[in-house]
Amino acid sequence: MVCTHPQPDMQLLEWVDLRMRAISITACESGVVLTFPASLTSKIEDLAEREAACCRFLTLTTTAVTDDELTLKVTSSHDDAAPVIAALTGIENL
Repeated sequence: MVCTHPQPDMQLLEWVDLRMRAISITACESGVVLTFPASLTSKIEDLAEREAACCRFLTLTTTAVTDDELTLKVTSSHDDAAPVIAALTGIENL
């Protein structure tokens, strides 16, 4: 598994910024679910799309929970993807 992003550190900083805006971050089967205010939808979808393009071993899914909230689910079927998911989401024990 390899990240092909030309500037992975810059993208990781975007994840750190996004995590700080999360309403909740919880572990789920094979990954993590982050809940955000719906006002961040375009930013979340943009980052998820770029992350999926460079880390094809990840599955990133956004879902509108309510008019006010959106979830981003970051998962992988690869057991060795846990450190990458942890780095993006801030949850260490997956």
